[in-house]
Amino acid sequence: MRPGLFALLLLACAAGYARTTARHPGSPASAPNEFTWEEVLRLRGARDYFTLRDRLATAHDPSSPPALFARALVQHAFNAPAASNATIEALVAGAGLPDSLVTDLRRVQMANDLQLSEYAAGLTAADALLARPGILDSATVRDIRNTQRVFRALAATAPQKVEIRGSTSLRLEHGRVPVQVNDSSRYYAFDTGANLSTLMRSESCRPALNSAPRPTDESQRTSRLRTASRSGRCTTSTSCSSSSTIVF
Repeated sequence: MRPGLFALLLLACAAGYARTTARHPGSPASAPNEFTWEEVLRLRGARDYFTLRDRLATAHDPSSPPALFARALVQHAFNAPAASNATIEALVAGAGLPDSLVTDLRRVQMANDLQLSEYAAGLTAADALLARPGILDSATVRDIRNTQRVFRALAATAPQKVEIRGSTSLRLEHGRVPVQVNDSSRYYAFDTGANLSTLMRSESCRPALNSAPRPTDESQRTSRLRTASRSGRCTTSTSCSSSSTIVF
């Protein structure tokens, strides 16, 4: 073969390879854009959910277990808790995942349930995890038990509902929001990222608040927390839930 013709063939091959690698950067021409467990867990460990979301958009097989795991995390991170729970259930039911990954998913599910005010479902997930303590470290057990107490205390509470009727402006005074509670003027912090609204015991004893006892788990039955009776006097009980009218 003449040298000039051989050089032309080499150039043609090089051009074809360049076009192929441009379609699949960093990958051989025949390899699909796979989403691996190593990549998912690395991005999850770095809490880089934006990159995780971008990778999902280019995944060759969006129904693979690593891609579904990533999808559940992304849906949770970007405020789609119901969709995240649906993805988790589908993945756990059919993928045959190791216990460590199932535990991770159930903890994400608990966070979703808390966000959705699905307290009974969250309690079921927490109970299931704590029934297998051998796969959990002590710090994780403590964390799940703390969340379990919240779920158990609120298990019979209906999910919260929010009606958005229009835009609202809140006036801040020294970093606090002025609030009218029945006939009492109060100043409270306003946390837009909080899943639950909480009051200190001393605040729950204010005469303007009408509270009622609420059952909690067995481990807290002997604790002496303060609750306000309907007469406004402080009494001893297990816990309390406010029934006052609050106006911003």
